[in-house]
Amino acid sequence: MSLRFLPWLRAERPAPGAALSFNVGATPRSVPMAALGPGDIARLAPGLQVQPDPAPGSAGFPSTFLAAARFSDATFPWLFTPGAPDASGLLMPWIALVVIDDDEAAARLSQRPGGLTVLTMPVARLPAAVELSAFAHVQVTGDLPSNADVLSIVRDQPGCATSRLLAPQRLAPSRRYRACLVPTFEAGRLAGLGEPVGDPLSPTPAWQGDTGEVTLPVYREWSFGTGADPDIETVVRRLAERSAAEWPAPPSLDLSALGVEAPAEYRGPLRPLAAEPAAPSDAAAAKLAAMLPPDAEPSGPGAGRARITPPWWGEGHGARRKGWSRTLNLDPRLRAAAGLGAELVRRRQDTLVDAFWRQAGAVLRAQRLLIGSELAGAVSTRLVLKHLAKASAETVVHALRPAASAGGSPLLFARVDAAAPQEAMAVASPALRRVASTRRLAVVSAASAATTAATTATTTATPAELRTRRTLPTFHLPDLQLLTTDPLFAMFSHAAPPQSPTPVSDVPIPSPPLVVIGELAAVALQTVLADIAERARLPLRIDTGDFAPAGASGSVRGSTALDEPLVPALAELGPDLVFPLLKAVPEDSLQLLAVDGAAVEALLVGANVELARELQWRGAPVRPDATLLANAWVSLPHPPIADWGAGTGTPEPPLGHHAAHLSATVIVMNSPLLARLPGLTPWLTQGVAVGERGRRPGATTRAPLFMHALSDEVAYFGFAISPDELAGRDGSAGWYFCFAQAPQKPRFGLDEAPVEPMRTWLDLDWTRVNSEGGRLHLAPAPQPPQQPAGLTFGPDGAQMAAILLQRSIRFAIHGSQLPGLGAS
Repeated sequence: MSLRFLPWLRAERPAPGAALSFNVGATPRSVPMAALGPGDIARLAPGLQVQPDPAPGSAGFPSTFLAAARFSDATFPWLFTPGAPDASGLLMPWIALVVIDDDEAAARLSQRPGGLTVLTMPVARLPAAVELSAFAHVQVTGDLPSNADVLSIVRDQPGCATSRLLAPQRLAPSRRYRACLVPTFEAGRLAGLGEPVGDPLSPTPAWQGDTGEVTLPVYREWSFGTGADPDIETVVRRLAERSAAEWPAPPSLDLSALGVEAPAEYRGPLRPLAAEPAAPSDAAAAKLAAMLPPDAEPSGPGAGRARITPPWWGEGHGARRKGWSRTLNLDPRLRAAAGLGAELVRRRQDTLVDAFWRQAGAVLRAQRLLIGSELAGAVSTRLVLKHLAKASAETVVHALRPAASAGGSPLLFARVDAAAPQEAMAVASPALRRVASTRRLAVVSAASAATTAATTATTTATPAELRTRRTLPTFHLPDLQLLTTDPLFAMFSHAAPPQSPTPVSDVPIPSPPLVVIGELAAVALQTVLADIAERARLPLRIDTGDFAPAGASGSVRGSTALDEPLVPALAELGPDLVFPLLKAVPEDSLQLLAVDGAAVEALLVGANVELARELQWRGAPVRPDATLLANAWVSLPHPPIADWGAGTGTPEPPLGHHAAHLSATVIVMNSPLLARLPGLTPWLTQGVAVGERGRRPGATTRAPLFMHALSDEVAYFGFAISPDELAGRDGSAGWYFCFAQAPQKPRFGLDEAPVEPMRTWLDLDWTRVNSEGGRLHLAPAPQPPQQPAGLTFGPDGAQMAAILLQRSIRFAIHGSQLPGLGAS
């Protein structure tokens, strides 16, 4: 959005003695015209649109800003100004905005009969009449052509221009104020007070000099309060001025229960960047090894005795007694992290179990269907062996006709010679073809039976072939109850579908259901269930086993993943459990941290072990090696714990190295900005080289992998980048840590603290201007900045508006300037 400021705007006023001439029929007429002046204004119309800033009754307004009043009419502050512009081309507004302190005895508001509010205050507290034009301006939104007729543009596009009055009074933190709209001409003052007015167009100011008091009528007034915090720009500048924190020793764990006198440091998910965790205590590891379950069952005397031991974390996930599992279980610091993960689950167990059951409903339903299909398969196999194995195709058709008439989608099986599949329909002709045409049946060819007792089909078909077999038309089946794996399933399981079935995400499965036996049945079932799990995105893990027609055994177990990030949950137990040195983070600072990957993975192991135990105790169909809680942070899943072992031909990764995000560089911010700018989300911008030694932010950006607020003013942000890449130590131009304030309505003011050198007018602060008597003076003017951009302090309201305008904050600091990385 582009803004342009004008010093004033007013429509042409009629000259003295002017008249409006017109004809009434053939008779000329003339009506005298007279301009209205401030002496004609006693009150403001109730419907006049005035937009105060700050809003009435608000608190927390930055004390470095100026109060303002905006009008939708771009000409309003000069509408009743008498006379023409002065020799400098300036036009004094007929109305002004003044601000008084609620506790100031010298300035006071009072009420008069008729609801009139009057303000009595020292003249020295008011701006001089010659300075009033500097605190009023017109704001035009959008591009304005040079030499444009602004009045015509405003008439055609009334929303593109507004007018504004600024109050030059300097505000103090944590105070209550009242803003008042008052007249600036003596004629307007008298008219507002209800006193006799001589010339309503008199140009005499309402106050002059710098002594005595003046009583002014108040057209509008409202109250507001300032905040204790400095302006956002000052807070942002402090972030770049803090040095690296001097981190103390982390909190200690008492190991006396292990018989170890020396304490161990607590390890949380985050640690200082340069503080690598110390090696574990050999004494503590030896004590734990003696207490934990042995690698093998003991033999000899007392071998059968029960022994209560601490858990071996991760054993149910296939973890061997070496590698990452041994690192976790023999280090008391990591066992503490695993214990915290278990404690998180214990505190939320009902919520987590309910979430599991909500997702596991589809798993249980599929399991019941699978058990029913196994039973039907076993029964129908016996019937096929007894009655249909050696029968002709016509006999098979007639035998299955009762099953065909029992339901809406009957099932048929025709045994044909595997060597001549093209004769399949010929075998079924004419009887089978007539039945198929009237009943819409599907005939699936299988190999002829062998001489063995079982009818194991010799036809081989891959799941892909089953999906593409053209003889099987497909339709959208909304319910799983019609799934089958055997030709006679319909005779024994013809449950009617529910009245309002729940659609399975538009899953196409064969219709009629796949009619196969023997080995082909196992392939068919696996294919159909896999399609359902994949296309409906159901949390299923399919295990059909061999699924032989006799003695088939299959199972459907849940591998449901719960979206419960563990590190933010740990912060609810205590923010210092996430970062043990949280209280040592300096205020108004950015500090660099690293992820303690071993502590994070220990937390995951403990939480998943405890949740699997709880679910199994409650009878849930969960695998003992399931990783149900895979997120350390929001939407950042960890690989399953069962897959943490070594891959083929590769060494096993150590604990803390099973996910890429565990190597993230973390930036922690302690600043009131987080409370004042809700939803602040920083990012990284890649630097580009400028010249031999210069650099600037480029166009490539990188969003944080994870982020979390530990309090109202402390949050951390993790990025997929190394410290060397961030600081440019790898030979690149490095990266910038950036954030921006959301676009806001125009506000005007000065900075609180000086910036050296003052490069532009944006760096102008209250120490460089004359604020004697608690208000902003135009003289003496401050020294211009290095880059004034053609602006001069004081001549008119347009230039003052451009100088005092406060832009939205955009912050960028190079990685080499972050505390702890040093200069590159």
